[in-house]
Amino acid sequence: GTSEIGFNMYSANSDIVGTPLHPGQPCVLKEDGRPIVCLPYEGTIQDVYLLTHELSHTFDMMPRENITRYQLGEVTASCFEGMLSSYLLKKNLISKEDAVNREKGIRQQHYAHAVKTFAKLELMKTKQQKGTITREDLEDMKNRNNLDNNQMDFVMRELCSSNPDSIYEIRYMLAQLIYPHYMEQYNQNPQEAIQKNEMLLGENKR
Repeated sequence: GTSEIGFNMYSANSDIVGTPLHPGQPCVLKEDGRPIVCLPYEGTIQDVYLLTHELSHTFDMMPRENITRYQLGEVTASCFEGMLSSYLLKKNLISKEDAVNREKGIRQQHYAHAVKTFAKLELMKTKQQKGTITREDLEDMKNRNNLDNNQMDFVMRELCSSNPDSIYEIRYMLAQLIYPHYMEQYNQNPQEAIQKNEMLLGENKR
């Protein structure tokens, strides 16, 4: 009842008259300094994971912009999702197979995002060095990264329209590399891991 966090839950299947405007995908927005969690709902276990993921982002919100937090912004969310899976397994609400398959799917998705982002950065570097990008450059990059035509289309659209410094998708791959270490510490000694994280958050806020 005293939470500073607002929630905007909307139907994923239809546009209901009177429903507040939303971005169309799960995210956390800031409105007058107050975090607003926006996400669709369909009444599935996936909704619980989405809520956990987006809610965890509010823990990383700082008064000032922090580039390190921006780059590592998915680590906290991955840790929360990992703890949710552990809880659901403990309560027999999901099976071990469900948890493993979900984790595999997320890793594959994040890896695919990261590969496309690295391909875009490679092309940006080529253009910087040569002043232009040739068809041969595109074919070489496509073959080296094993991209299909749809992925190439994504890379080209991103290259033409996005901020040259944008590395958003890499955040997910960094999370996959880092968060297992946090989870290992948490599983060994939950209280100690939480205390260390609170100290880290305190340092960042200062």
